[in-house]
Amino acid sequence: CATIPPLTRNSHHHTMAAEESKGDACCPAGSHPELILDESRQESLAGKVVTLSSGLVTYQVPAPDADCKKAIVLIYDVHGFSGGRIKGVCDAIAAQGFHVVMPDFYGESAGINDKGGFSSPEGVAWLKTY
Repeated sequence: CATIPPLTRNSHHHTMAAEESKGDACCPAGSHPELILDESRQESLAGKVVTLSSGLVTYQVPAPDADCKKAIVLIYDVHGFSGGRIKGVCDAIAAQGFHVVMPDFYGESAGINDKGGFSSPEGVAWLKTY
């Protein structure tokens, strides 16, 4: 099983600041997983979508070592359960030696873009519910 290495805040902040000046603050160079959208990687995703007996939908990725007792519960951002690269991020974390579970807290695999985006009245109303 793996241990989580300490984050180097200064190096991340520097990278983000440099990218923000280029107008690409979302996904700076060197981001994981290789800036490939999840929807383009459906066949190569390491995890699977599992519905629990409670009805909660989750994305689950096993650790490479099945005997590992360490797990991470990943919580996505406003782009939701199926937005962007979040399942790829789960896969990358699991590859480092952790079981990863990501619950679909918003439900319906929804994210802000499914609700009209940040500037739409529907999107703003949806954000206020969370």
